[in-house]
Amino acid sequence: MAKRPRDPRSTASAASQFHTLRQIPSIGPAQCRQIVAVLDADGRGTRVQQRRDEVHGEVMEHLQVMDLPAKDPASKVQVSYMSVAGVLQAKCNACPLFHDCLRAIAQERDNQLTLVVYLDERTPGNVLSPDNARKSNLTYWTILQLPHIYLEDTWLTLSVSRTSEISALRHGMVTLAAALLRAVRAETVSGVPVELSGSAELLFFDRVLLLADHEGLRAATGCKGSSGMKPCLKCANVMNTGYGNVRWHVTVAEPDITSFVPQTQNSLRAAIDHLSTMPTKTSLGEAEKLLGWKLEEASASFLLAPDMQEWCELDSCTFDAMHALWSNGIVGQELGYWYTALRRKANLSLTDMRRYVELGWHGVGRARGINLLSLFTVHLWREGADFRGDAGQALFVLSICVQFSEDIAIGLCADMRREHSSLEALHRVCLCVLETKRDTAHGSHLARLQAEHIRSFAAVYGADKVRPKLHYSLHLQQQCWKWGRLVDCFTCERKHRAFKRVARRQQMLARFSQQCLLELASAELRSKQPAKRLLWRLDGRTTENVDVGAALGATAPATLAPRALGPDTISRGDVLIPSPAEAFEVLGVTSVDSRILLLIHVLEPADLHFNTTRSGRSKWTRASTLRLHAVHIESVASAPRAMHMREERIGNTTHIWLLE
Repeated sequence: MAKRPRDPRSTASAASQFHTLRQIPSIGPAQCRQIVAVLDADGRGTRVQQRRDEVHGEVMEHLQVMDLPAKDPASKVQVSYMSVAGVLQAKCNACPLFHDCLRAIAQERDNQLTLVVYLDERTPGNVLSPDNARKSNLTYWTILQLPHIYLEDTWLTLSVSRTSEISALRHGMVTLAAALLRAVRAETVSGVPVELSGSAELLFFDRVLLLADHEGLRAATGCKGSSGMKPCLKCANVMNTGYGNVRWHVTVAEPDITSFVPQTQNSLRAAIDHLSTMPTKTSLGEAEKLLGWKLEEASASFLLAPDMQEWCELDSCTFDAMHALWSNGIVGQELGYWYTALRRKANLSLTDMRRYVELGWHGVGRARGINLLSLFTVHLWREGADFRGDAGQALFVLSICVQFSEDIAIGLCADMRREHSSLEALHRVCLCVLETKRDTAHGSHLARLQAEHIRSFAAVYGADKVRPKLHYSLHLQQQCWKWGRLVDCFTCERKHRAFKRVARRQQMLARFSQQCLLELASAELRSKQPAKRLLWRLDGRTTENVDVGAALGATAPATLAPRALGPDTISRGDVLIPSPAEAFEVLGVTSVDSRILLLIHVLEPADLHFNTTRSGRSKWTRASTLRLHAVHIESVASAPRAMHMREERIGNTTHIWLLE
């Protein structure tokens, strides 16, 4: 670096002086400020690097720092996190919706609430150019009983740590997860004082639901996961395939959930005690592989920490439905197997699938605006490999593949029937999971549907092709019953986009984690939802219509809008399917005498037997004359909705195919 002599009489700004000095590696920011202060008698510029205190002043007071043991005994790793108690009050002050919902559930549950903590790893950049230097683990939290848990604003950032920082920790992610949970427990064990509507309340988090994909749970607990003979941390007698028959044990291909022996705190301690008796590293490694736990990591995890008992234990660990099914999960695996059979047995290709989509299929509802042809490209489909799309793409493409399989593949090749049956069974499982998110009563069918799918899958592809993720998904029903709702990671996956935007702006890796945490936390407190956010209301350009008002028995003109916002969004063009015999298109939304109504066109079932026997797929007709009806929005808002739609005009009747 070229020498740059400093002239005390220079008129350079304090900021430029500061950044010039920062080019000397041995001088830190604090020393640079001191030098600038000496050179400039008026003291200007001495706060060059203190701007973040002004920008993030609201969250800086809630920022906590802890030193964790590193692999090098002589050093420590600094980890930053946000105070749950402090941020909770700040969020209540900032967001009317959060405040009102928290007050309601606190009254309903006598101030006894459940904390949800979500762990996930995220790499900034994109698939072709990942930014591994900024690869980080993010931890979010929310409260289980909040009715709007599906909104991103409900989840708050607890911590951000770069993967390289976690790797420097003794026991890695196990140490970080235990430290964060212990810190949260320490500040909430005696209750969290929160001011709600002018009165002080003491809230208690009686339990913790730890949500993550199987890799996240493996890293946080010391379980060996799929690399061990026993891949499931929740089961004591479930083995990976390929280990032969072991008495009292079953494999991950076992469909009967009653055959699983639950892992308990006592059985886990017994396993760790046994591992501690191994005399050599070789015998220890073999025992860890057989039992499915790593001695040092599991011993250091929160699972065996005395201060975590009855607050965060084995049954707190919750498998995520999104990762088990759609995100590099069993949907992608089976779509890959099905496509390989399609190529080899039926001699069909992506070109044939694209032509089928071009017959008129288009997205409606949550798939509105999706280019369906983009789901059928060589980048996503390869013979002999899993479907390579993300969770959303896997969700959108499955139902079209099932319909293509029935309409085209089976007709050309009868040998495709078994592959079709397995794919159709998987589609029914996915539909049940999505319906259970809306209403936990649907979860009563989940175990039966999963068992049917596993039997169909094993019959056509072989039990040895069953992966541990398929077994992990069998715990979804039990988790739903335990916690009272099915929580997944779709919301947090959307929330990761904020991290990616923040991450690419950070230049100094030494302060990357803390700066990202501050920016994310500040943005969360700036985001405000009105108290009436969950009440149905009109959205979009509105018009007044006297005729519609008169037809609905109102004395005043009806207000028409293209969509309604509330707990969900219902728009013009959506198709709701309350039952196999009932479906309707949404033509618009109206407000009459303070009531929010949907203007609908009722569809007639074209094949009731087909609609009844094919879950998530149905056939309808639309008469040429408009059959306009109005229904109260709350009576149908929870009904299943079509995701894809195809229309064909035959005579005076339009035939419609709907896929959920």
